[in-house]
Amino acid sequence: MRAKKDMLGHAVGILLSVVLLQACFSPASDPIQPPDINVPTNTPFQPVNNTPTSPAETGGLPSPVPPEQVGPTPTNSFDNPAPTSVSITQPSNNPTAVPPTIPPNNPTAAPPSNPTDPGAPPPPSNPTITPDVPTPPPPGDPHIGIQPYNITAGGTLQIILTDFAANENVTLEVYLNAESYELQDSFVVTVNGDGDLTLSWTVPQNYIVGSYTILAIGQTYGKRISGLFRVR
Repeated sequence: MRAKKDMLGHAVGILLSVVLLQACFSPASDPIQPPDINVPTNTPFQPVNNTPTSPAETGGLPSPVPPEQVGPTPTNSFDNPAPTSVSITQPSNNPTAVPPTIPPNNPTAAPPSNPTDPGAPPPPSNPTITPDVPTPPPPGDPHIGIQPYNITAGGTLQIILTDFAANENVTLEVYLNAESYELQDSFVVTVNGDGDLTLSWTVPQNYIVGSYTILAIGQTYGKRISGLFRVR
């Protein structure tokens, strides 16, 4: 009877080992529940007394101490076996990772150093006042007249300027019409508000005989006109 129960306990241990191995290698979503094992308890366990009592049986050695004198008899788990239920949950191989929180890359913009108060009145403006200056009318077609055409050195010429700009300064240049076209004299006159002027000019004594040109140049608009006379 003891041997039968030992074999039964050994078989139960093997079965539990198989169940545990299957639970370890099975997916977490479908754990294996080991079957309930019921060991019949209607037959009480009867220990077999095989302890030798005579010197002949023990070979001259003292008899062992009976179990009841050593201590309380340990409880055999096979007398009242309870059904065993093993549940092993294997963790999932794909845990859900929680992404880290990344702060935004746009820092809060600093307020302007000189904020404008919408309720403040605008600063007073200082407009530049330009006085009205009358612009002289542009000249027409200037003219020059020289009288007389033939004159001797030391004589007086009448020079008549017309149609220059009003109150314009006019430069008069006198050239000898020789091969080199040399400048002999230069002076500045001012016409009136109508752009006209009549003046008398004395021919210098050192002017040699020859043909001469008087060039009139308006300094405001750059108008040019010329006339001729001759020294005899």
